[in-house]
Amino acid sequence: MGRPVHILIACALTLSTATGVAAGSAQKAIRAESVFTAGTSKARHPVTKVKCGSYTVVRGTFAGGVGSPDPRLAGTIVFRGRIAIGRDGTGVATGPFTIRDEKQKLLMKTTLRAAVVGSSVRGLLMGKVYGPNASFLGTVTIGFDPRFTLAGVRIGLGITENVAIAYAPVPKKC
Repeated sequence: MGRPVHILIACALTLSTATGVAAGSAQKAIRAESVFTAGTSKARHPVTKVKCGSYTVVRGTFAGGVGSPDPRLAGTIVFRGRIAIGRDGTGVATGPFTIRDEKQKLLMKTTLRAAVVGSSVRGLLMGKVYGPNASFLGTVTIGFDPRFTLAGVRIGLGITENVAIAYAPVPKKC
């Protein structure tokens, strides 16, 4: 065998080894799943609204049904929210956000961190989903009516406009 044949065989062996390593690595990789849900919610009790410094703070528990092709995101959604709105109509929203099935089994447990523009809340949910267990990070949009009694909820669905606000700290006493 001549020198060109040896080079050709060496290249073929290197390529097949690299392909095998890449294929083996791909099998071990954990893939992220795209998930989404949508539904409506309403205030379980009358919401409370208090003036606190330059903010109006709305507190309430909102619940309703959501549907999803992913069973971990289908059931009853509950959001216990604290929504602080400044005089200019912008603010922040925080609170726990869960989904349970019809037997009250916990399917998703997250925390909301969001910007508020008018009666629209747009932000991130961070936490866990269960069955199978996985970490969860998703965008959420909640469109409330002006009295904060009814809302449409979308998680990881549709096109969410980017929102950024600069805000003064909301007093902890509120």
